[in-house]
Amino acid sequence: MSFPYPFASKNPKKNRARVHVDDSEIGRFISDISTLNVEDFHEFSFTLEDYFMKFYKEDKVFEGVKQ
Repeated sequence: MSFPYPFASKNPKKNRARVHVDDSEIGRFISDISTLNVEDFHEFSFTLEDYFMKFYKEDKVFEGVKQ
């Protein structure tokens, strides 16, 4: 079975996966995985700040816009 969600990671030995799901697709995602006997799942919110910190390697401090 194949789903259109990009995997962040897979761990077949532990039967785990991390999947990127946009907020607008969460209902569809839950519906899709409901057929897979999923025991639980967790949400890891990803904010715009998280994105930028990851993009900039988390070692730079954002100082805002300088004029």
